[in-house]
Amino acid sequence: MNSADAPSRFVWQTGKRTLTFTAAVALFGCATAACQPAPQASGPTADPWPIRVLVTNDNGIDDIGLVELARALARDGIEVTVVAAQQDRSGASNYMSATRVAEYRVERRDLGPGIEAYALDGQPADCVVFGLSGPMRDNLPDLVISGINGGPNLADDWFGSGTIGAARTAAYFGVPAIAVSGVEDDDPELVEAATAWVVQLVRSEIVRGLQAPEYLTVSLPLATGREVRGVRLVERARELMEGRSERSQPVETAEASAEIWTLEFRVDPSRAGPESDVAVVSEGYIAIVPMRADESDGALMDRLASQAAQLPAWPGLSGQDGESAPSEALDQDCDRSIGVEIDDAEDESGREWGVVVEAVVSGSRAESLDLRPGDVMTVFNGVELVGEGSLDPDDQFSRLYSGLACGEAVELELVREGATLDLSFVVGG
Repeated sequence: MNSADAPSRFVWQTGKRTLTFTAAVALFGCATAACQPAPQASGPTADPWPIRVLVTNDNGIDDIGLVELARALARDGIEVTVVAAQQDRSGASNYMSATRVAEYRVERRDLGPGIEAYALDGQPADCVVFGLSGPMRDNLPDLVISGINGGPNLADDWFGSGTIGAARTAAYFGVPAIAVSGVEDDDPELVEAATAWVVQLVRSEIVRGLQAPEYLTVSLPLATGREVRGVRLVERARELMEGRSERSQPVETAEASAEIWTLEFRVDPSRAGPESDVAVVSEGYIAIVPMRADESDGALMDRLASQAAQLPAWPGLSGQDGESAPSEALDQDCDRSIGVEIDDAEDESGREWGVVVEAVVSGSRAESLDLRPGDVMTVFNGVELVGEGSLDPDDQFSRLYSGLACGEAVELELVREGATLDLSFVVGG
């Protein structure tokens, strides 16, 4: 946990799912203060995964939760790279200082055998970007793990959490991630039990099936030492926190007058639903919340496409006699709506292979084209719908469709009950 006697210093330039957790329930079916850690895996299994991981946190590289987790992963045969801040960076969300200064100042650390470790002068998100763009650039990790940090990140806390911000950054840049919080480091037995459980979670098919920009946030109810009753997949409680700023005193200087305002956050846990993370953690369960780093909304894009004519014209863009120039994309008579609800199509391994039609609006264009629930669109105008960059297939479909003007042709290839079909139509036609 301590740095080497002579750390090397250098500067690095930057350039809908159902999950079951029966194994996790078995591991923590006791009072955690007396819990014995699960036995370590006896050796590598067939087709082991993950092969390599990047571990980070927001409490700093000397935090015992991070150090013990890295060591447990290494003992289990996983290649471990640790990149963490040199000091506590809690509450940093996914802020990156490198976008300003374009460099990292790094120290090598010795955290034990099988671990390559770097202490960074930046934020948790910087640590992820540095790891992916620097020491792991040629062999990217299969997974990024952020934690284990003290205090569960529940409800609205996720938005400012550096622990979750690091995982969100990894998922956004193409590597699935998990963020784990809730273990204080003053109880070595609890830390050992928690790290053993996280290793099992990392080795599970549940985590293996994650595909960026997907990530999981895990909140352990262990800080109180109460009995852990099991593991629950839940939604995040929202709108429990209210901020209030109050003026406290004026400040007069020679240059200007100013005021001091104090900020107070008030949280009302009673507003959390019974199936939320706040509720289940308070009942002694581990809460796992599925998350997605990409905030683009394909369904909203599809809905707004039919209202594009309401977008205001830029001043000065006019035709003859000062009238607004006609725009094919903003044609008032063009109804671009399709009338479908879509989602990503996944096979049994979790691989996304197209866009599935979940529902068809009665009387819509989709109904007239004989699109049916269960149809999977696989090719759009010659482009395979398997996702692109940070876009999932459904978002990719929405972006391709929204980029077409009224009157342009659409050629779809779709799969229906195992058979491949071709479908053609014209936007707005």
